[in-house]
Amino acid sequence: MDTLLHDIRYGLKLLLKDRGFSSTVVLTLALAIGANVAMWAVVRSVLFEPLAVPEADRLVLVTKSYPNAGVDRVGASVPDFFERRAQIEAFEDVALYNRRSLAVGLEGVGVERLRVMEATPSLLPLLRAEPSLGRVFTEEEGEPGNDRSVILTHDLWQSLFAGAGDVLERDLRVDGRPHRIVGVLPQGFTFLDPEVRLWLPEAFDEEQKAAGRRHSHNHEMVARLAPDASLEQANQQIAALDARNLESSPEMREVLTNAGFRTQVVGLHNDLVQDVRSTLYFLWAGVAFVLLIAIVNLTNLTLVRSTARVKELTTRFALGAGRRRVLRQLMTESLVLTGLGGILGLVVGRGALRALQTLGMGGIPRSYEVQLDASAVLVTLVLALGIGLVLGSIPAFGVFRADIATVLRQEGRTGTGGRRVQALRRGLVVAQVAFAFMLVAGAGLLLASFRAVLAVDPGFEPEGVLTATVRLPEARYPEDKDLLGYIDRALERLAALPAVDAAGATNIIPFGGDYSDGVILAEGVEIAPGEALVAPSQTVVSPGYFDAMGIELLAGRTFDGRDTQDAVAVAVVDRELARHFWGDQDPLGRRMFFPSNGTNFSEPSDDAEFITVVGVVENMVQRNLEGSSEPVGGFYFPHTQAPRRTATFALRTRGNPEALGQDLRRVLGDLDPEAPVFGMFSMEQRLDNSLSRRRFSMVLSVAFGGVALALAAIGLYGVLAFLVTQRRRELGLRMALGSTAGRIFGLVLREGGAIVGLGLLLGLLGAAALRRGLDSLLYGVGSFDPAVLTAVLTLLAGVGLVACVLPGLRAVRIDPAKVLHEE
Repeated sequence: MDTLLHDIRYGLKLLLKDRGFSSTVVLTLALAIGANVAMWAVVRSVLFEPLAVPEADRLVLVTKSYPNAGVDRVGASVPDFFERRAQIEAFEDVALYNRRSLAVGLEGVGVERLRVMEATPSLLPLLRAEPSLGRVFTEEEGEPGNDRSVILTHDLWQSLFAGAGDVLERDLRVDGRPHRIVGVLPQGFTFLDPEVRLWLPEAFDEEQKAAGRRHSHNHEMVARLAPDASLEQANQQIAALDARNLESSPEMREVLTNAGFRTQVVGLHNDLVQDVRSTLYFLWAGVAFVLLIAIVNLTNLTLVRSTARVKELTTRFALGAGRRRVLRQLMTESLVLTGLGGILGLVVGRGALRALQTLGMGGIPRSYEVQLDASAVLVTLVLALGIGLVLGSIPAFGVFRADIATVLRQEGRTGTGGRRVQALRRGLVVAQVAFAFMLVAGAGLLLASFRAVLAVDPGFEPEGVLTATVRLPEARYPEDKDLLGYIDRALERLAALPAVDAAGATNIIPFGGDYSDGVILAEGVEIAPGEALVAPSQTVVSPGYFDAMGIELLAGRTFDGRDTQDAVAVAVVDRELARHFWGDQDPLGRRMFFPSNGTNFSEPSDDAEFITVVGVVENMVQRNLEGSSEPVGGFYFPHTQAPRRTATFALRTRGNPEALGQDLRRVLGDLDPEAPVFGMFSMEQRLDNSLSRRRFSMVLSVAFGGVALALAAIGLYGVLAFLVTQRRRELGLRMALGSTAGRIFGLVLREGGAIVGLGLLLGLLGAAALRRGLDSLLYGVGSFDPAVLTAVLTLLAGVGLVACVLPGLRAVRIDPAKVLHEE
């Protein structure tokens, strides 16, 4: 122990003496290790760590798909829940759930909008959730009339009741109605959404349970596999159940077959992260490349320092120091240095995680769970130890060589630096340039992809539009006329605000997280054999909505006072749906209907309600800019003929829309203080939020590429500068014999150009090898885009030129007379 302490003290003394080297190593390692630790924390928490639920690996998500109808994925229906719960033996239990925002408060106290989980009573037992107070929902509370119970999260219990132990059986007003508190969930319990503050039981009436509602998907379905069951068994049993249902409903067989209908069971955790897995792996690889480049740079730096320590090492051997003793001292110095870099790296990693949150990590599932833990400390320790051993082995490599004194003298002031060592240093810089090219190329492709997404026309004008949502409690607005009265009064007052040019309302705002579609048919349009029914997006809007959103009217009219509840049912379709149904024909005056004829879907039933097309508008993107407009189009109903309980207001304003937020809250608050406003965003913010995940990966990759580029330039400069220093006598002799400054300058440039050229070639080959992994991350640009790669080649060549010029200028300033007279 005393020997170890002595080695540490001696190592610290040497490192403090060589502050430039020590600070460079510590800071470089702190940045590289910190970035890797932060990225490891993200990858571990999101991809590797199981959900915080007992036996989480047995939780599965059950979804449906109708790809040929334009519906790639939907949730489940109420009949699905009861059929699968009773008939799928591979499931231990099944549950349905939905997340909503409802007005919650105590009697006589103001209400606030809270995120609520509505679920069948089976969900909490399925998740193995044990309340800290009270109980979970009973099966009876899943029946209509018995569903006025609530379970609080720990946070809501603390904020509303200050953790009072007598909270059970007290009432809480939810959506305007009293609900009895029956339980409190334990602290830290979360299922999918950390914003959920309250749990409600979901109850279904007989109409919702009817077999005819089997394809009305309004819920998400989660199940727990039985102890001896597998995903494959669950999928087989689901497929068999679907086949039996088709047999019992032959009128649906052709329609569902043409739509490509299928049900799939997937692991819940895998489903949560499938959209971000490739992105996180790409970023993890990027930060690993940064670490490799940093190690290469430090290796080069250590090679230079080991040359400068020739006299010290040879003196110690001459005084009788053993090889193992010297080796131990060198390793101790290196480990002390990298240990300090690792400790500082943890600090940098914590700061990096905070920075990642500001970059939009909220768009990544489970981001609320990301933190530095014991595994991050272990990763830091492993990295610091591994790098310390690598760097310590460089000066120690020759310790066990019999001719160590001769080798070290070859690295002296008057030598050429040793051909092997110089070749190694050149090779390391070539690797740096290659790694930097791959990182910068990836960053350039993601940047080009991000710009391509930004260039997508959403079909509306987001500038100057403010949006906000209210949900009208059923207790206060029981009938359609009550809902319409509120919305009409709200629109009248909002439109009267001085800064508002147009006001409208909708049940689904673009990029708001909600979406609705439904199968609809056109009168007189035959369905070809094998053709699938289409399920366009369907939206309910008020008069003024299209103007407020800046959606272009292509033909006919939008909604107005003529479209009352007693008038003919009307709709506005977008250009894509009009093209799908009627081609080049005029769609105005044409009629649509919802299929209800069980034997011939092309023909309306006797009681079918026809919907007349009165207008055509431009296609609009509802969910994802990368998906452009909806694949089968969309249609709009007037809110007067299809009122909805949730309304999002859209105001086209003059100036900054966010400045109108206070006035909007005041107007809606005056109308009904028990219908709190939530989801207030400008449309530009909604678009911006929809791109948060893509921006997150783009910004990080650009940052990694910038660091890699800087490190590669520093490494190239260092090699060439050292080369000039080692070859001072040779260069001086060349100049004394008549070599011009231009030739000397060209000599250095050729040396550097060869390194850069080989590095760029290897980097190009590396980028080609990685192109397949990049394809899933890109939009509107190929993974081997010539313009991007040309720009990256030009950039790295330019940076390499600058790194070569400085040593070249230093070389031409050598004074031959002075150099040749040096000892």
